[in-house]
Amino acid sequence: MLTINYLNDSKQEKVLTYDNFEEFELSRFACAINIADYYKVSKVELDGETIDYTGNIGDLYLFLTKRLKTKA
Repeated sequence: MLTINYLNDSKQEKVLTYDNFEEFELSRFACAINIADYYKVSKVELDGETIDYTGNIGDLYLFLTKRLKTKA
């Protein structure tokens, strides 16, 4: 499971949840994520592990892709 916590323009914390990384990847390619790329990520969990990531939503996909390739 992939859980992404982020802050919107009003600094309210919101949560996106996906069954796995592939579902997140498909939603990015299909432009199904209806939030701004510049929103700040506050927390990321992948398969129960908290990921050390500081950045925005727009850069998260590339970060996770690189991380998963190095783990393989």
